[in-house]
Amino acid sequence: MAANELQVLARERIGGLGAMLPRSGRSIDVRLVEPSHVLSVRMLPGGADAIAKAVAGIGIAALPPAGRFTGDGTLILWRNPTELLLVTPRRGEAERVLRTLPAGPEALAYAVDQSDGLVTFELQGTALDDVLHRLLDASAVPLEPGQGTRARMAEIAVIALRLDSQRAWLIADRANDQFLAQWVAYAIDALTALT
Repeated sequence: MAANELQVLARERIGGLGAMLPRSGRSIDVRLVEPSHVLSVRMLPGGADAIAKAVAGIGIAALPPAGRFTGDGTLILWRNPTELLLVTPRRGEAERVLRTLPAGPEALAYAVDQSDGLVTFELQGTALDDVLHRLLDASAVPLEPGQGTRARMAEIAVIALRLDSQRAWLIADRANDQFLAQWVAYAIDALTALT
């Protein structure tokens, strides 16, 4: 490709956010998870069955218990007794759940698309535990795969999901994406300085 031709750039390379993320090659890598479609799935008493049926239609066999998530690729996280969070890279799955669980005066369960308002960072590497302990309160660090917690990171609310022993996602309000990227970079730099 000639130097003066236009090329498509990943979102993480557009603007300042990509420059704020630590570069690969350390004991931990950080990247943006995109596309990421996030739905808040809310229920009134009696609405759990409707949610279970809706997510079964996209391959999730069971709703998670408190503090956990289920699924692989497409995840559903217990957020509180009346709310679950669905995270998927596939727009079609999100749209199917939205169609299956529309809001309305008679609805016992409904889904709300929050995709545009949230950002998802993936942290992966051998130093994951050390970095998470620098970012989150020790009681909020998800230690086991399948565990998800709500936490505060630099006074910003985040959802931390432990995908496997060396991989986690941090989901937060997109308005804070640059601030959070700086905190993640700071924690990794501080950890690197100690080793």
